[in-house]
Amino acid sequence: MKIFSALPESSGLYQESLRYVFIYNIIHEPNDISDTLAKIQQNTQAWKYKVYLQLYNVFIGKDEIVFSDEDNHEKILELVMNILGEVMKTHEFEIFETLLNALNCIESNQVLLALGKLYYHNGFKPMAVKEILKSVKEFNTIDARSVEILYKTM
Repeated sequence: MKIFSALPESSGLYQESLRYVFIYNIIHEPNDISDTLAKIQQNTQAWKYKVYLQLYNVFIGKDEIVFSDEDNHEKILELVMNILGEVMKTHEFEIFETLLNALNCIESNQVLLALGKLYYHNGFKPMAVKEILKSVKEFNTIDARSVEILYKTM
């Protein structure tokens, strides 16, 4: 965390950097993440802190769900997908698969479509198709981008 001490905590760059510090901690120092979570809690909106806390809970195997019905689950889904995308880029696929379980805590019929798009964007086309078709089957939900992915891949 020392490398970020030069950034003003109120800057957007500082707040954005906390995402990467969190990911670094999950991968390299999972037992020393409390300071990072405290910084996230102090410097971001409450719903964003809940996202990081939920991801950490899932990572350590804690079954507690921190989201409530009043939370904006679409915004939560977007942030979770952004974080999962960054974890995927690290090629830490075991950690990625563990963190995927956080999607089960989000109340949205868009979860599988978002996952399919993430897979597609990262070159995992068969997995993208699988998730999109699963979304159609389980939630009766599809969007234009997902139709395009299916068209290009099948």
